[in-house]
Amino acid sequence: MPGTMTVGYRAIVREGVAVHGIVVAVNRVTEMFIVKHEEGYSVVEPIGYLISLGDVIIGNLDREGPEVLRNVTQDCVMESAIVQAVVPTYRAARRRI
Repeated sequence: MPGTMTVGYRAIVREGVAVHGIVVAVNRVTEMFIVKHEEGYSVVEPIGYLISLGDVIIGNLDREGPEVLRNVTQDCVMESAIVQAVVPTYRAARRRI
């Protein structure tokens, strides 16, 4: 089925696309953080994980919604993280945390 193959292909390609970035800001009150990456900045809600400035994060940081992200620095997988926003500037990201 062509439709199924297209969806499967997109899923495979999407799985293979991992953006990596570095944590540049952490809000301890809201528990949200900002990751700077090649596409811009992502505002992430980690839900149950502690994040530190300078941590390296890998995953689908270039799209909003629930994502499985990997914190390379702390060697852990954040299975319930939510990318709240993807924006082009630090200032725009900062307003969201």
